[in-house]
Amino acid sequence: METKNIFVDTQVFVQQGLKFENQQLRRLYELGKDERIRIFISEVVKQEVAGKFANKVHKALQSKKSMMKELEVLEELLPPELTSALEKCNESSLIEVSLSKWNAFIEGANVQVISPDNICNSELLSLYFSGSFPFSDGKKKSEFPDAISLLSLKSQVEDIGEKIYVISGDKDLKGFCDKQDEFIYINHLAEFFDIYNRSEERLSEVVHRLLERNEAWLLEALGDAFINCDFIYENDYEADVENPVLKYIDIVETNIITVDSRRAEISILAEVGMQADICGPDYDNAMWDSEEKEYIVFDSYKVTREFDSVYSMSFVILLDEKLENITTLGDFSVDEGTTISLHYDDYSWQK
Repeated sequence: METKNIFVDTQVFVQQGLKFENQQLRRLYELGKDERIRIFISEVVKQEVAGKFANKVHKALQSKKSMMKELEVLEELLPPELTSALEKCNESSLIEVSLSKWNAFIEGANVQVISPDNICNSELLSLYFSGSFPFSDGKKKSEFPDAISLLSLKSQVEDIGEKIYVISGDKDLKGFCDKQDEFIYINHLAEFFDIYNRSEERLSEVVHRLLERNEAWLLEALGDAFINCDFIYENDYEADVENPVLKYIDIVETNIITVDSRRAEISILAEVGMQADICGPDYDNAMWDSEEKEYIVFDSYKVTREFDSVYSMSFVILLDEKLENITTLGDFSVDEGTTISLHYDDYSWQK
């Protein structure tokens, strides 16, 4: 591990679903709280994450409005405490609650927020007009926040005189980091944890060796856990996903999040292929009711689809006393959430 300093980009928090209680963000919080690493974000990142929370709240309330409209026919049957609770869900109070979580994370993990006040405006303009990273591939004004964030970080690194890990999946940030001697670009948070844990080389090597030795068993266990998750069909949210069947699962990348003498938290990228039946209302043959302003659906459709995608998954393994075997695999989760979205590359002649 080359440095204790890390910069965390907005995309990292988005990849984790803005859920500070999940495995990776909880681990990041603990390392920062215990001052085993120094976490930096820019003022731009702080505001962008706050904006993501506000957007999530807005979308949730839009769904609530739709649900309340659908429930109008049951108005007299609904418990008053339910309707009262739903009516109290206003946007400003929910945003305030979500931002309190964000601010608590920043404070508790000793996150240092870098001010943009010290950036060099001439350098910013030079990057813009030369088309240098992050203003690449025709991206211009939309990349100004990233440019301000990176130049703020550059100024901070020059002040402390140490290297820093920059964690982001943004290719433009990688292009910028590749030109800075003090910046070490990392694609995602799990990769950083693996670097951190490899500093405790013996334990990490033991865990990696056990994972390789037990790969067939792990794949079977992970496949069973995955196929028993809840699924939704992105192409048609009114449809149900039925009879999911696992076709294959392959581990693409393995990273150790935490490790001690008896327990390890693991994050993997896994390519998963599956098949499922999709059943939903057949709007292609529905009739439009001009008075009620809605479709009258007479029938439903059912098709079988095949899906394949790469998922970030987390799980915990327990080790025996001699560090020779994995005794238990548990706490399985898919990082995107408890419900997995299935996307099918649809075309106009297909459902």
